[in-house]
Amino acid sequence: MEEINRLFAKRLQELRRLNNVKQDHIARALNMTQQNYSLLERGQRNFTLKLIQQICDYYKIPVTEFLNLGNQSSFTNSPLSNNSHNANSFNNDPKIIEELIKSKDEIIAMQKKIIEDKEQKIKELEEKKKN
Repeated sequence: MEEINRLFAKRLQELRRLNNVKQDHIARALNMTQQNYSLLERGQRNFTLKLIQQICDYYKIPVTEFLNLGNQSSFTNSPLSNNSHNANSFNNDPKIIEELIKSKDEIIAMQKKIIEDKEQKIKELEEKKKN
């Protein structure tokens, strides 16, 4: 997990710099202190799936791009970025790739659960409206 945190930290720092965002600004957007954000960028704090989703939402990029599981090898698709600098991609270590795929699968499962919950809420509201 330490290696994953280090790789995510590198990607996070790279993404922030490419978009010319200050640590304190993104920290506020992620609802954390600048000190805690700094720990993320140094790989000294664990990344949660929720945090990864929040980061991607902030920069308006797909999670797969942050995880580098898609075809893109850089953050040039971020609407906030005017920089065409190519980012370093994750190495081809099978253990890292396996962990990333597992993370991707967990994110997909989490998103499916959110959709199911929303659909259930819609049904409940429609039933309530009928009565």
